[in-house]
Amino acid sequence: MLRFKYFIAFSALAMLTSCGGGGSSGGGGGSGGTNETVSFSSPRTLSITESRGTSETRVLLDISASSSRGSGITYTIEPGKDSALFSFLATGRPASLILNNAVSFETPRDADRNNVYEIDVRASSATGASATQSILITVTNTSEGLVVRTLTTLSNAANARINHLPSTNELLVVSASGNIQRISAQTGAQIASAQMPLAAGGTVLDIAADNLAFRGGAFFVLAREGTLLSLLYVDAASGARRTLWSATLSADVVASLGMFGSDVLLAIGDAGDRNAAQNPADLRGNVIRMQTLGLFADPSSITVTPVTVGTGLRAPLFSPDREVRDWVMDRGERFNELNQPNFPPVSGLPNYEWPIRDGLVDGPGFSGTVTGGRATPRTVQEIGLNNAGRWIAAAESFQADGWRGVWIFADDRGNLWTWDRLADAPFELRNLDFGLTDVGPARSFVAMDQGNTATNGIAPIFMLRADGALLVAEVQP
Repeated sequence: MLRFKYFIAFSALAMLTSCGGGGSSGGGGGSGGTNETVSFSSPRTLSITESRGTSETRVLLDISASSSRGSGITYTIEPGKDSALFSFLATGRPASLILNNAVSFETPRDADRNNVYEIDVRASSATGASATQSILITVTNTSEGLVVRTLTTLSNAANARINHLPSTNELLVVSASGNIQRISAQTGAQIASAQMPLAAGGTVLDIAADNLAFRGGAFFVLAREGTLLSLLYVDAASGARRTLWSATLSADVVASLGMFGSDVLLAIGDAGDRNAAQNPADLRGNVIRMQTLGLFADPSSITVTPVTVGTGLRAPLFSPDREVRDWVMDRGERFNELNQPNFPPVSGLPNYEWPIRDGLVDGPGFSGTVTGGRATPRTVQEIGLNNAGRWIAAAESFQADGWRGVWIFADDRGNLWTWDRLADAPFELRNLDFGLTDVGPARSFVAMDQGNTATNGIAPIFMLRADGALLVAEVQP
């Protein structure tokens, strides 16, 4: 359930009118020597769905009670149970019960964390008689408008990368072995393919693409061939490659590509050397901005100048989404974290703190010199908590009502999680909403990208699974 004010989809409305005679669970009090009773006529139970809507229709239930002497009735919510989550929008007769904030099936806030909220309401007459009724409100799940379908099935997808190309509404899919495919984002049909040459045992780690026509048909590729890490400029039609930059690093180094304007960003992991991550002079642990010179329409003229713009990373990952391609994710030993960029720096390089800290926890045994300005992550997820795995892909926002600013994370256990950056909400497990009933590493999502061609202002998200399934997730308007 997302951050927006909620629209209660009442299958329960009929129950509100048909379930008369709710009765009281407390006794009536006497007044002036004459017995008086108070009794409820509103129901004790109802069921509501979480929802993504923005309507101000917030009333859950009209609570109604009466006095045997016809006295006026006032209503109060008794302390305890889940009372702090509720209030009255109106206190007349009947009283309109509301939730103070939207409810989420994925993140229940009731005392038992079982999506059954319980409160006690007291009805008191003007002469002192009263009765109390316990009310149970069950929150059920909704897909929140999500529709997920299979676009096509690809081979060699285990470690492939995808980018949506806005100018042609195509998906650029590059496998770890360098196979390049252009796929129709509407039909899933293959439009073209090529093979990028790699040295024996070489692998593609990441890609960064925007407008192929603007760049003369080329895009950026990050490849690892033995101990050589290289930034390549690759022709999408032929697979021909040009090396823009390279460095000799540990054979097991992880790295990822993002974008900052027209420049590509390269984030490099520490390859297991904690000290390297806090040494700006060592490429490991750094974010490097490749300042681009040349004519974009002429790939042969492109050159780059590397400039370090951040440090302190362990195992970085960028999202390919155009709006957030400079937000860097980092996978620590115990925590996934998402870092908002801080460059060009105001003073000193932004330091993403590994291994000074892992997530928001002080790191293990670092004794070196801390350089730059320490950058606290925007959000942190503990690996292993609630079965969370290490992040392997992410996309940001369908741009639909209720989904704006919502990140979608895929982990290596096959789970999908969401985080609402605008509301800074908790992580929510969303497997059920995305229709994932058989999750696991073999079916984990290895690459995701937000579509840049929107319908009615709502962008799809393309999701490539390790088993080759290329899915498109959309939100109904």
